[in-house]
Amino acid sequence: FCPIWRDPWMAVSGDTYIHDLLELCGAENPWAGAERRYPIVSPAEIRMARPELVLLPDEPYAFGERDRRELSGWDLPAAGNGAIHLVDGTLVSWYGPRIPRAIETIRSLLSSLEPS
Repeated sequence: FCPIWRDPWMAVSGDTYIHDLLELCGAENPWAGAERRYPIVSPAEIRMARPELVLLPDEPYAFGERDRRELSGWDLPAAGNGAIHLVDGTLVSWYGPRIPRAIETIRSLLSSLEPS
């Protein structure tokens, strides 16, 4: 799960660069089939999606430590396995020369979820 906004919480559909990047790295986007490009999602819907990894970018909304701590208290697999991460928003929002670093970063975070 990689939200782009909160108040209200907003996710990304399959028609976004963020979705394509996550999919390329091996992640699944719970809102891939959403009708809206940036669907509004409730905390209950986020919990029901059961994300194993949460990426909190610092843009376009400036997610920070307070948001990470809040989500860490939710009943999410990502909270249970310490996989709620603050990330550089340019890695998930801006295509171009950042793509190799974005892929490396996201794949590394995903690989930390795999049993050794």
